[in-house]
Amino acid sequence: VGMTNRRKKFVANALALVVSSVPYGMGIEMGLWRMTFIQSISSRFNGMWADFLYGGPYGVYWEWLVKKFRYQDGQWFKYWLVSSFAFATGQLWLYLLLLALTWLWVPVDQQATWDQVWKACVTLVVTAPVGDFLFRWCQKFFYWLLGVEN
Repeated sequence: VGMTNRRKKFVANALALVVSSVPYGMGIEMGLWRMTFIQSISSRFNGMWADFLYGGPYGVYWEWLVKKFRYQDGQWFKYWLVSSFAFATGQLWLYLLLLALTWLWVPVDQQATWDQVWKACVTLVVTAPVGDFLFRWCQKFFYWLLGVEN
């Protein structure tokens, strides 16, 4: 017995969030806000399980927002608004929680500072369309790989 299309979509969204969050999150954390490799990779490591569990519901939430705001291809400003709103309301709290969890097991001298965390959060919201582009690209790949019918 195979998976239903709905379950395939759920798994594809989860995998897409896990895969897309690595280059996007590390690029911002290390590239812009000078977190160390250890700080950033520990955030990604903590986030993998959460992204996998949360990716499916987040994909459903994003699609609901797109329908609610009547976004269509080519509306770049509206895309930025929907993506930023989706990230700020749907993922930012999870990102903060995961960074806080790293403080439980990362040595004190290697932990991200509140200044780094604050700047990363603001940047993540402002650049949400970039992360969303990566998520959508990974989502299309996993839809294809798992045979999701649109």
